[in-house]
This record gives sequence, C-alpha cells and structure tokens, in this order.
Amino acid sequence: MPLKSYKSIQNFFDQRLDLLLKHEVENSLLLGLLKSNPHEELRGKCGIYEWHENNKALVIGVQYHFNLIIAKLDGHSHNYYEKFATSLSQLNLQLPGVIGPEENLELFYTPYSQLRSLTPSVNFKQFVFELTHLKPVKISEGKIIQADMTHLSCVEQWIHKFRIEAMGKNDFSPCERMAYQMIKNGTIYLWLINDKPVSMVAKVRPTNNGITIAYVYTPKDKRGKGYASSVVYSLSQKLLNEGYKFCTLFTDRSNPTSNKIYKNMGYKEVTKFCEVTFKS
Repeated sequence: MPLKSYKSIQNFFDQRLDLLLKHEVENSLLLGLLKSNPHEELRGKCGIYEWHENNKALVIGVQYHFNLIIAKLDGHSHNYYEKFATSLSQLNLQLPGVIGPEENLELFYTPYSQLRSLTPSVNFKQFVFELTHLKPVKISEGKIIQADMTHLSCVEQWIHKFRIEAMGKNDFSPCERMAYQMIKNGTIYLWLINDKPVSMVAKVRPTNNGITIAYVYTPKDKRGKGYASSVVYSLSQKLLNEGYKFCTLFTDRSNPTSNKIYKNMGYKEVTKFCEVTFKS
C-alpha cells in the first residue's frame, strides 16, 4: 500500500532521517519536535505518515499532538499530494490544521478539506530564516544572561504575552509549566539593563546541525530600543560559537521591521511557512 504509517519515531529516523536532513532548515520544526522525545509512542494524536512509490518517499506528514506538519522533500507533484490527502482523509484523523512550507501546503490542504467537508483558513504566514554567519551590528547597552528561578514570574508573564501576540492563545495555565521547564533546562535567556529584564529569547528544538531561536519578546514599553535584536544577536552568536552550524528563526511575514533587523544581522530567508486551520 502506498500509504505507510510508521510504528515508531526511531524506525522513521532509521529510514528517512537522511532524506529530511537534505532540507534541515525547512524541516527543523518537524525534526526538532520528534527528536525531543524519540521514544514517544505513535498513537492517538501522534503519527507519521508517508506516501511512497518503489520505496521512495514522495510526501511525508507528521502529526505531533496537534497540527499535521508537511515535510520539505526534493520535488513535489500535485498528484502525489492529492493521493496522500485522500488516504489520510479515510483514516479519520483528528487534524485541527496543517503547517509547513507554503509551496507544498496548498497541494495537501485543498483536496483534504474538500474530502472531509472542512473549510480551510490561513491562520498565519511566516518566513523561515537561517543564520550561518553573523554580520556586525550595533548592540544596545545591557547584557544577556540565562534565566534562573528568580525570573520565573517574569518569564511566565512574557511567555503568556508572546503567545497572545504571536499565536492568538490567551490561556495562561501552560505558560507556568513552560516557563518552569525552560528555566530548568537552561533554554531561556534575558537581556538585562541595570539587572532588570527588558527582553527575552529562547533556544528550542535542536536538530542534527542547527537549533531554533524562538520566544522573542519585549514588553511594549521597552520596544524600539534595540533590546530584542541585541538578545537575539547575542544568543545566536553564543550558539554558533558552541558549534551549531546554523540557527533557524521563524518570523511573522507581516512585520517588515523585525524581519529587516534579522536580515541586517545575517539571517537569510530560506522558505515561507504557513499554518492552515480546518473548520467544520
């Protein structure tokens, strides 16, 4: 059967990791999530699906607790995506939406939504940036530090506000858990002015060669002073110095100001991402 469902994450990596690494930046979301818990059972809202012919993977989709993530592979064919969408629609998966490279996404969500009698709605559009070498830029006063538990309340509040602005999610309860875990794991950083936090950034989802910069947030009354660009620049420099070959950054396409700042420090656009939600 051309549609394959993998039994485990490790089995999937054994067979297809090299294929995904050909486009490691574009697949950093998918790879980073799966690598965060490679022994997790694939059941319920977790599954890895592939449309293949002659053992060649033509379409790969991963559902990891929420949306289906469409992988970036070499080449694409409308015909293959239609077949993939048809086969998945027959599995009665609970897919709230789909996310991935824009060039491939519509090839999937258009036939899938028609087959499931759903209405697709574009939720957000992003650029996916890659950084391999930093350009010199002006850094604001202050310094970067790794957040500790004394910053827990601040990080909780800022994660909550970030989720509202960037994702449209206003639930505070997961922010407490996220802040605690990120501080415990040493993945959240702050920019300090006179020992007071003024901006935040995090490192997330390491892959074989890279890592993603995320949760970039500055309170509204502190914006326009270069704090966000300074903390992003400083963390990016730290990660490259540690041996990562690249940093990935997902940015809002509707924010030309921040995108220009990232480009000025050396980030380059690799692809366009899009998230589409399904409504009955």
